[in-house]
Amino acid sequence: MITKDSLGIFWAIPGQSSRVVYQDEVCGIIFYGYWGCGSIGEFGKHIASFEDIWSGRVDVRFREWEGQGVSNLSAEVKINSWPDDGEWLICIRRSLEWFVEGGAIISWCGSELSSPSLDVFSSVGGSGSVYAAYSEHIGFACGSGLNCEYQDVGPSDLERFNGLVLGSV
Repeated sequence: MITKDSLGIFWAIPGQSSRVVYQDEVCGIIFYGYWGCGSIGEFGKHIASFEDIWSGRVDVRFREWEGQGVSNLSAEVKINSWPDDGEWLICIRRSLEWFVEGGAIISWCGSELSSPSLDVFSSVGGSGSVYAAYSEHIGFACGSGLNCEYQDVGPSDLERFNGLVLGSV
């Protein structure tokens, strides 16, 4: 299946009454940032600039995470209109860089099958898929283009990112 048809997330949608909310699967991707033992600090004030990367094509919901070995912040991105092939990888890379520019050690993204857990980088106990990842020290890795057969980041790249994560935990 091509990437465009493989990326989906569950998105909360208000029902007829304001109290009823249901979830529907929509085209989308979830981005995660990991700051290590620290916190996102003042970075949380700059979340509006994330949406600018996507030029109005998406709706975004942010979530802070707590606990050892998990992302500190995620951005659920509902894709309302797909960018073209060339622009797609630019949006993915810029979105991942956005977290790192804000102080994150590493950022990654994936569909609903991904996870905020740093275990996604472990080849032994991996708990989810990683479509793309970025760190200042390793650079950018992405499994596939928008209209190509979907692939996660390859095992050798995951191992490199896992080494970075293990050194920061």
